[in-house]
Amino acid sequence: MSGCLDNFECPQFDCYNPEKRNAIASCAAGALFFIGWWIIIDAAAAYPDNADLPKAAHTCGVVGTIALFLINSVSNGQVRGDAYTNGCLGQTGK
Repeated sequence: MSGCLDNFECPQFDCYNPEKRNAIASCAAGALFFIGWWIIIDAAAAYPDNADLPKAAHTCGVVGTIALFLINSVSNGQVRGDAYTNGCLGQTGK
């Protein structure tokens, strides 16, 4: 059974550079992260009463911030397994 999108190809843009994909994705993710916190801080300033905006609404932002630090604390080399060839522990630090 063939799918309806089997023959679909994404358009190729002249300004797209695959070498800068990580930088573009990082900037976009940072912008979305900033906008999300900006909105929740603005909502907290506009509705300071707990009945209007419960304090539990900040939970998503806090968990997202913790996830940001956890994800950025691991390098790409460690994910690929390339980072265990040198360093203070060498290959025994696996």
